[in-house]
Amino acid sequence: MSQKSDKVKSGYSELDYIERDEVKKFIKEFDEATTEKRKTFSESLRSVTNKSLGPTSGYSCPCCGKS
Repeated sequence: MSQKSDKVKSGYSELDYIERDEVKKFIKEFDEATTEKRKTFSESLRSVTNKSLGPTSGYSCPCCGKS
């Protein structure tokens, strides 16, 4: 597996039951979406995660690896 998929699996394993269901629903919708809709999904998710994820206090983000 790649480093990216390892990060996703690690994050997924830390989710509770409800959060895992949300992720499964997103993956299903994403996989069934058209290319244009996937782009919209990705942009929307990116804008949310850029606000809530990322490094703080000079440390690397444990989720995305940004430093």
